[in-house]
Amino acid sequence: MINHSMQVQPSMLVQRYSVDKSLFKLAVGNLAVRSQGRGRLWETFGGRRGFQDYATTPENVLNLKPCVVIYDGVCHLCNAGVNWVIRVDKKKAISFCAVQSKAAEPYLLLCGVTREDVLRRFVFIEGPGEIHHASTAALKVASYLPFPYSALSVFFVIPATIRNAVYDYVAKRRYRWFGQSKECILPSSDVLDRFIDKLEIQKKMTEDQYNEQVQD
Repeated sequence: MINHSMQVQPSMLVQRYSVDKSLFKLAVGNLAVRSQGRGRLWETFGGRRGFQDYATTPENVLNLKPCVVIYDGVCHLCNAGVNWVIRVDKKKAISFCAVQSKAAEPYLLLCGVTREDVLRRFVFIEGPGEIHHASTAALKVASYLPFPYSALSVFFVIPATIRNAVYDYVAKRRYRWFGQSKECILPSSDVLDRFIDKLEIQKKMTEDQYNEQVQD
């Protein structure tokens, strides 16, 4: 435990944070292994019932990783934001997962949120105990990007209530203003490694290619 009476150097905080993030998968994995049964796993994460078995299978929970954006896969504005982050995030610090995918279910369970919650406000899982949503999530993601994009985090000085009011105003109108698709928008094949739901995306791509061949 940290002695709050002592002065903590920035380097110590960075080191501790790095260790926390590297242990994220291990910590969550240990919870899953100890839980064994689906009911106890629900209780461990404080999640809500109603998720498919996929979400409560220990081997799937073991694969959870930090710095993941859970976003609306049918939203044109959301996908534009994802593509922009991928383009500027040269270090590949951020991963992504469409909330409509099965791969998102363990993350939703861990956060104790539903798909409907994420459709209202997207989620950024930064690390153990560090789950952000709405405008705070956006600024946290920006802080991982190279300069000058990381400078966007200066907007943290604005109270969250004000930031989220603007976020909610746009979010409620995003489909009408920017459009939406009937199904999740598929990313280009050269960036698939950035997506947690990569296998589901590849399967959908294969199905689409087959359907195109049949139609031809």
